[in-house]
Amino acid sequence: MKKSFTVLVVDDSQEDRECYLRTLKKVDETAYHCLEVQDGRKGLALADSRPLDCVLLDYSLPGLNGLEVLKTLRSRHPFLPVILLTGQGNEAVAAEAIKEGAHDYLTKSPADSERLHHAIKMAVNQAALQSSIVEIKRQIQEKTLELALSEERYELAVQGMSMGLWDWNVATGELYWSKKLKEIVGVSERNFTPRHEEFTGRLHPDDKIAVLDAVAAHCERRLPFNVEYRIRCDDGNYVWVNACGQAKWDGAGKAVRMVGSVNTIGERKKLEMEREKLIEKLTQSNADLERFAYVCSHDLQEPLRMIASFAQRLEKHLGDVLDEKGRHYMKYVTDGAVQARSMINDVLEYARVEQAADLLANVEGEAILAGVMRDLSTRIEETGARVTHDPLPAVYLQSTHLRQLLQNLIGNALKFCSQAPHVHVGVQQEGAFWRFCVRDNGIGIAPEHMPKLFSLFQRLHSRERYPGTGIGLALCKKIVQKYGGKIWVESQPGKGSSFFFTLPQAAMQQSEAA
Repeated sequence: MKKSFTVLVVDDSQEDRECYLRTLKKVDETAYHCLEVQDGRKGLALADSRPLDCVLLDYSLPGLNGLEVLKTLRSRHPFLPVILLTGQGNEAVAAEAIKEGAHDYLTKSPADSERLHHAIKMAVNQAALQSSIVEIKRQIQEKTLELALSEERYELAVQGMSMGLWDWNVATGELYWSKKLKEIVGVSERNFTPRHEEFTGRLHPDDKIAVLDAVAAHCERRLPFNVEYRIRCDDGNYVWVNACGQAKWDGAGKAVRMVGSVNTIGERKKLEMEREKLIEKLTQSNADLERFAYVCSHDLQEPLRMIASFAQRLEKHLGDVLDEKGRHYMKYVTDGAVQARSMINDVLEYARVEQAADLLANVEGEAILAGVMRDLSTRIEETGARVTHDPLPAVYLQSTHLRQLLQNLIGNALKFCSQAPHVHVGVQQEGAFWRFCVRDNGIGIAPEHMPKLFSLFQRLHSRERYPGTGIGLALCKKIVQKYGGKIWVESQPGKGSSFFFTLPQAAMQQSEAA
């Protein structure tokens, strides 16, 4: 397909204009569409009004001469190709034309289609090249400005984050530390040697092997590099830092460069150590309190047993001497001793949760529930209760703890009921845990009592109406939390309660779930 050029011929000679038109029509490879005007002002107006590929401009024009028209065209259309034409060759005019931006200078010699076509084609290509160069320069300037702004933003961000930068040439051992990194580590310029040995020599002896192993693991196996370590300052003290880095590998997969950042974590490490000390102190304090509770509770058992025993003997010895009021007082003594012993037993059970010596094992829920039902069989008969359950799975804990959980919750369901109790023990899987539910049709729990329900020694009713020590639910909570589970209740007054708790699955089930 032929190329098409739109050419404007500006010449006051009708004869010359027609000659150019005839000459260009002879060119086979390009279709020329020619426009013609006889003076410079009309030429400028036409150039402003439509796109052109080239201008053939006569030097000698009435009014504005060719050079004046050329200057105006260059200012308005800097990439429009212009070829200046003269009747006689003049080196001074040619030089001036080229200086003002003409793409070529031709004399009005006898018409030569090839010569004129070549000049137009070269002028168009030259103008296109100039336009491309200018556009490329503009893009380079834009990208350079963007890069400068990006670098400035990065530097400001790094300074704002109190982060230091490092760059290690793995092949040569050269090492760069930014000014901020030297401030973090407490290293002066005169004491810093830009070699990898500077870094390794400042590592804390207890951290050195781990850090160098992490570097090797990243460079050789491309594992993430993110380590915490201590590094020596100029004054001999050590500071805690966190370092992240990324290597660059060559075509053979060998690390050739590694760059990264460092920030100080001294305050965090200080808080972590203080927290560890506090946890250790609290753990020891809890252990001491549990031992104290166990010892006190155990030592109080015998005096209370003696009080109850001698009160019964005294009542029998006095016989008819005691009147109704005396026997009533004696009953207070006996009941109080029995209640105190019951509370002490519950405190002992609570203290034993952490001290129990049983090993963790897969415990069959069905077998434990069967034992609980035997223990509660008398109360079930007396209340006319109906106890149902889903097939219970195996769980991973100490067997006595599952028995205590079920016995307390089912026992409460039998106790806090104003009609024939119906208790159902349900279960469903929840991730690596089993979620148990003990649901009843009892008296329910008011919303205002929910927050203190699982607290130690909390009672919602009088002892005369519903006997108990107020420790059972606190014991359940402690057992469940010991195994990383949760316990909660959903209830409405008069509509029963549903106690939920989660326990870990049996060890084999956990591995299958994973």
